[in-house]
Amino acid sequence: MGTASQILDQSIRRLNELSTVTPVRWTRAELLQFLNDGMAELNLIAADYQEVWPITIDATGVVWTLPEQVIGPFSIRGANSGYLLKQDVEDLDKEFQWENPAYKRSAPRNWAAVGLEMVIVVPWTFGSVPIIVEALTQYPPVLDESIDLATYLRPEYEIALTDFIVSRAMFKEGGQESTQALSIYARFLDAVQQLSGRNIIRRYPSWDVGPDVETSPTTLRGGAEEGKP
Repeated sequence: MGTASQILDQSIRRLNELSTVTPVRWTRAELLQFLNDGMAELNLIAADYQEVWPITIDATGVVWTLPEQVIGPFSIRGANSGYLLKQDVEDLDKEFQWENPAYKRSAPRNWAAVGLEMVIVVPWTFGSVPIIVEALTQYPPVLDESIDLATYLRPEYEIALTDFIVSRAMFKEGGQESTQALSIYARFLDAVQQLSGRNIIRRYPSWDVGPDVETSPTTLRGGAEEGKP
């Protein structure tokens, strides 16, 4: 995987700029923002960058705000125990008195996501209990310098990232270039889906035969078979 500086250089050359140091139509700082945006969008599709986040819950509540870097939680486990059962908020309402501080236990058993930034962990605990949140996480912002991006990204994504940068730059230029940018952006999406395995077509249950037609005593059978009254 190349460095952020190398990926910017490749993108600038594809945009037909004469100089990678001082491009005319775009600044390196602007293209660097496109690179960070591309990494974020790539991660939303591939879900490659996941981290664990230790937090401590206590007897003051059951709704907890996740760290700023978290995009969405996948699972929660106790620091010294197994995984908690994931449920919907509606299910918690039916099964638990989760809003009642009198309903306390020594350790939590269930959790539910509240949007993307908060979680409910129940039941209430008597004291401080460490838990670990496994979550899809934002990439740290990269800078225009010689740091290998393989720390965060698989090398196969390099061409896709340059496609994203080029498509964003061409779209901003407007005119015919903005139309051409759409196909380059589509190529970015296709590449990320294929490399991450997200392009697998999932088959859902379907009817193999049509449902039987029930006729009434006042309906002619021939008309029912032909779909006529």
